[in-house]
Amino acid sequence: MKLNRFPLSREIVSELGAFTQILCASPDIPKPTGRFITEALRGLLQNQSVLLSRIARADLGRENLLYREQRLSYQLANNRWDPLSAESAHLQWASEQISQETVIALDTGDISKKYAKAMPGLGIIWDGSAKNT
Repeated sequence: MKLNRFPLSREIVSELGAFTQILCASPDIPKPTGRFITEALRGLLQNQSVLLSRIARADLGRENLLYREQRLSYQLANNRWDPLSAESAHLQWASEQISQETVIALDTGDISKKYAKAMPGLGIIWDGSAKNT
């Protein structure tokens, strides 16, 4: 299986590092978890996949792939940290980026799946192509 790897520029890596420092600033997040968050986000961006095996392949360097997959898997399942603390830090950061003049555009057309059997929590969405809800 061939990966669609997109090398990240130094500027993107630097911005990502600054962003993950903001996310991991909470005392509820241990340092190994901060490293996991950084590596996971970098792998997501570089390999454009949410699969742990693909995330682990990002910038391996001299590290063994199996060891890295096991380490990332352990950190993902580790109950020493609460993902909500990272989410809370992200929402706090995002709220500071939005002002009264900020435009947020949403295309909800791709949210609704015509043949889905169940989509709990999904509100009523106007489908412009079918001219119905």
